[in-house]
Amino acid sequence: MRPMIDAAHSWHRGLRHCDEGVDDLTFLQLGVHRILRNNESGRDFFQYAGDALDLQIGKTAFFDLFHSKARLELLKNTTVGLYRDGCHNIETDLLGSFAQLEGLDVIAGDGHLLAAACHSQRDYKNRKVAANSLFMLNVRNGLMLPLASVQGDGRYAHEMPVLREHLPGFLKQTIAAKKRLKNVLLLLDPAFNDTVFWTNLNQAQQFGALVILPQKDNLSVYGYRSLDFDRDDPINAGILSFDLVGFAADHSTTMHRIVYRDPETKHTYRFLTTATDLSPGLVAMLYLLRWRIEKAFDVFKNKLHERKAWGNGPVCQQMQAHFACMAHNLILLLSETLKEGFGIEPLKLYQKREKALERREMTAKRNGGFVNPLIKLIKIPSQISCQLIRCLRNGIASCRRFYEHLPDFRRVMECYL
Repeated sequence: MRPMIDAAHSWHRGLRHCDEGVDDLTFLQLGVHRILRNNESGRDFFQYAGDALDLQIGKTAFFDLFHSKARLELLKNTTVGLYRDGCHNIETDLLGSFAQLEGLDVIAGDGHLLAAACHSQRDYKNRKVAANSLFMLNVRNGLMLPLASVQGDGRYAHEMPVLREHLPGFLKQTIAAKKRLKNVLLLLDPAFNDTVFWTNLNQAQQFGALVILPQKDNLSVYGYRSLDFDRDDPINAGILSFDLVGFAADHSTTMHRIVYRDPETKHTYRFLTTATDLSPGLVAMLYLLRWRIEKAFDVFKNKLHERKAWGNGPVCQQMQAHFACMAHNLILLLSETLKEGFGIEPLKLYQKREKALERREMTAKRNGGFVNPLIKLIKIPSQISCQLIRCLRNGIASCRRFYEHLPDFRRVMECYL
């Protein structure tokens, strides 16, 4: 919890220390405990907080904590602070092998659904509406931030208008950390196709961003001219064409289009991008890395067991998203500490990936293809292991000191049980 506590002190003014009730730092720790504990319900966690954490507070007061706008502001500042501190402290860089990407933050974005809470409002057909929130994942280091809530409590909404509204604030936070403009490259799915918006964002003088997204089948595209690229460079393996294109919706809007045929699976993909300085093969590889945010959602759902909304209302929904990112980022910071401070790395995941690549290469060779050589440069595991999460839970429950628990961390990180 120490990085989170330090971030709260550094990034939020006016921390409250209560003699009675729950002070701000205790509230932050409660939320992270609730993510890590895998309790069946809010009442289950409330009982755990009273029995195991000795939290002496009434049930109503406890649940009111997760609907407080003041606590949400505390949580937002702490989450952003932890993210920015983590970007400085995590040395591991998934994209460090690519010189073209130096100084560029690569961010994957997507929405994540949770089942509606028990007493959530219903829509006009008396159906519950799943809670949907937008998240952003830093592909370089795996750290996450929630962007905004999209729908829930009987209301439906599309993700693109929510992204347009909240993206400038996210870019402001990211650019403030780097102190230069347009240092953000976004990887988004087809739901976020808005060629005019992305072209204008690329041309923005302040808080601009670049984007890579797949071309929708029903999008009217006009090819203006073919662009030159080095077909002999291994980075461009699988590229069929590289063009400057325009769109029927706005003839002043132009983007680059890359047609990529995966040499391994023979599937053909079409990507649009405003990142005009990147090699077309690198653009295709970067979009395939967008899948990492889906792996993070899998950790939320199947390893941290966050499948259902904690409560009703946008405040509670945003809090749950912030706490999920906070717990995820704290686990990554713990992994970095184990690696850099004690030489404890997830060797079992490295070995599993190497074996999987060998199988893929053999299968591709039998089919007359090959694995894209860029994939071999990506050496960081795409997920947090279940064994690490369980070991962390057990360490917290045992109340042992960190150094006493190091042998257990080494055991679960280096081999499968």
